[in-house]
Amino acid sequence: MPGSRPFIDEPEIGAGLSTEGQMMKFFDVRLPFFLPFWRRAATVVVAGGWAVVELVTGSPGWAILFGSLAAYCAYQFFIVFNPDDYKDTKA
Repeated sequence: MPGSRPFIDEPEIGAGLSTEGQMMKFFDVRLPFFLPFWRRAATVVVAGGWAVVELVTGSPGWAILFGSLAAYCAYQFFIVFNPDDYKDTKA
């Protein structure tokens, strides 16, 4: 029968999660992995360096994307950084 769901008890994909909540989790960089300073610095330097490479090779769209990523990471890792936000809460 068209339009009917074969498994009624099965929840729909993404049920109970808002799109805003999913996007915020996607862009959340506050992970225990980034607690050491060198990892945060390396992430910003690599993203910024790749933006320069893309700009030099004539791809301004990719340069903007990676430059924005570097700026976002620099803001999160160095300006509003709070070590307590990076602790593993599952332990």
